[in-house]
Amino acid sequence: MGYIIDCGRFKRVKDKPIDSMELHAFHGFLGLSSDFAVLDTELSIALKTHDLIGHGSHLSEDEQDFSTEKQVEHWLEQLPRDSILLGYSMGGRLACQIACSAPKWLKGLILVGASAGLSASNERDSRQRWDNAMAEKLEQGMDAFLRDWNQLDIIASQRNIEAKHLQKMRENRLRQNPEMLAKSMRIFGTGTMPSCWGKLSDVEIPVLLLTGEHDLKYRQIAGEMQERLANAETHIIENAGHCCHLEAPKQTARIIDTWLKYQF
Repeated sequence: MGYIIDCGRFKRVKDKPIDSMELHAFHGFLGLSSDFAVLDTELSIALKTHDLIGHGSHLSEDEQDFSTEKQVEHWLEQLPRDSILLGYSMGGRLACQIACSAPKWLKGLILVGASAGLSASNERDSRQRWDNAMAEKLEQGMDAFLRDWNQLDIIASQRNIEAKHLQKMRENRLRQNPEMLAKSMRIFGTGTMPSCWGKLSDVEIPVLLLTGEHDLKYRQIAGEMQERLANAETHIIENAGHCCHLEAPKQTARIIDTWLKYQF
């Protein structure tokens, strides 16, 4: 089972049935709402999953729709007040932006392998160049892009996802619209998305930060985010990497279920 970093024991706030809560989930880049199926079957609460802009059925020719501002505005209209939002990687960045833009809208936040963006201008510039280069590869064809994408260290641990589910994810990725994904990479990539590190202290709702044991970069980021958040707990998922919620769904579900029980 995952273990806690510098956050003590769970503290019960009040007793409320888990099935009375709404838990919404945002996938990562290249993903779809169906990616969460392997986690959904392990949780005590049903996930309400969504395709993010540029992915699956959520498409737009208007580039403005891909901007952080428009995406936050869209999801504040779609997500019920007092819902709990789970976001992985890119979806976690978006979830963090929503929580920082409207601190009282959500009831809780679960971030998996996510960050609050890049604050240093040199890091942003470097990442933006990388995002643009990857977007150009996307426009040249999905097969070639995926060969390069799957070579990234941060993606490699996805081989630990259940074989049937991983195969389905790969098939779905090949059916994605590369033009739309390129827009997402350019307009909502890490290099373009505004940093919200300075707003984390405004977020007072309970936050659960999850990272894989082998995802050292995001373990460090989670620790830094916990220091700025008013009510955050950080857990490591053992024997997992960046996509820890799908690589180790049973372990992740146990932690989420326990956190929900004792926080709400």
